[in-house]
Amino acid sequence: MTIADATLVPLPRRTRLSLSRMVGLALLALLALFALLGPLLVTVDPTEQDFAASLAPPGADYWLGADHYGRSMLARLSHGARLSFGMAVLTVATAAVPGILLGLLAAWCGGWLERGLDLVSTVLLALPGLLLVLILLAFAPGTFGPLYLGLALTLWIEFYRVTRVTAAGVLKQPHVEATRLLGFGTGY
Repeated sequence: MTIADATLVPLPRRTRLSLSRMVGLALLALLALFALLGPLLVTVDPTEQDFAASLAPPGADYWLGADHYGRSMLARLSHGARLSFGMAVLTVATAAVPGILLGLLAAWCGGWLERGLDLVSTVLLALPGLLLVLILLAFAPGTFGPLYLGLALTLWIEFYRVTRVTAAGVLKQPHVEATRLLGFGTGY
């Protein structure tokens, strides 16, 4: 491919978001905003019990009502949303870092290292992810550590596989092979 041919390659068109995606994105943004600002706006302790307000309907005191212990459902929901979003971000970040690094390493080195990492990822994909999470939760029930670890152990595989395939495609492009043939080092 010459430089003149490269200029004729059409660029991908920008696609507009459909209405359903925009609505979904707006709902996700509102939920994230509620998770961030909810505990600051709702000053009621979510663990505070008031048996006199047991199963209170929605009203001025309890905007979403109260549960059977008299705890504010809005306060519990806002604190739970913060915990869920925090756990999701931490799990994805923990799974993404080793997955991307191992994918790059496998694509760069190839050979037995790539085959070994592919074998490990295939074996872990053969196990149902929920089963791995439940096995880890059985060792320490009621704590978030095993749940976090189990989710991160099942998620890194997707990052690894996508990164390995993408990096292998980039490393096989003509300009990368040409730089290797011209004697440029690995850092270049």
